[in-house]
Amino acid sequence: MPTATFPINALEVARMANDAGLPCTPYSTNLSMVTLFTKYYLKALPDEGNNLEFSIVAASPYPWQEELFNENTHKTDAGHVAIGDLPGWGATINPRWLDGATCLVTTVCQR
Repeated sequence: MPTATFPINALEVARMANDAGLPCTPYSTNLSMVTLFTKYYLKALPDEGNNLEFSIVAASPYPWQEELFNENTHKTDAGHVAIGDLPGWGATINPRWLDGATCLVTTVCQR
């Protein structure tokens, strides 16, 4: 989902949906930063619709998403997406999660 043109394309789709009187429901596959970013995108829409898809699967395929954040970043308030008051994206990565994470580095070969 995240690409250089994603915000522009997504806002255009949301505008078209709004013009047609249709809700805009972004798709998020798991409870990671993608869902956090999508929540802010949804709140920026003129007609945020009625739904934010938190996850399409149980935790079992994505055990790494458990305890990823120090805060509950996916809470709602009276059925509406809640935006926290922490700086930045409103979440901090759990240091215990980072300590247990595997670090992979990809490099580009120069020829």
